[in-house]
Amino acid sequence: MPFSCLPVTHYHGDWRRRPHITDTADAPWVVIKSDDKKRARLNCMQHFLANLDYADKNEHVVHGPDPMIVGTPSQVIEKDRHLRG
Repeated sequence: MPFSCLPVTHYHGDWRRRPHITDTADAPWVVIKSDDKKRARLNCMQHFLANLDYADKNEHVVHGPDPMIVGTPSQVIEKDRHLRG
């Protein structure tokens, strides 16, 4: 699964539009809100571990990320729209 490590703030102009331009079925964007770095790192690991198939995966430990922190651009950005005013 290809991904970009560039922060969303790297883009000039209206950065909220940029992920929608390059987000495709072959290369989907995953947004990880990082206001709280520790929670962002843990949820990033949960996202990758939940999407990888490997032997002895413990479903009680690897349960997937918090959808308020990790998701598609439209999911994560829309959930914060009320905070921007």
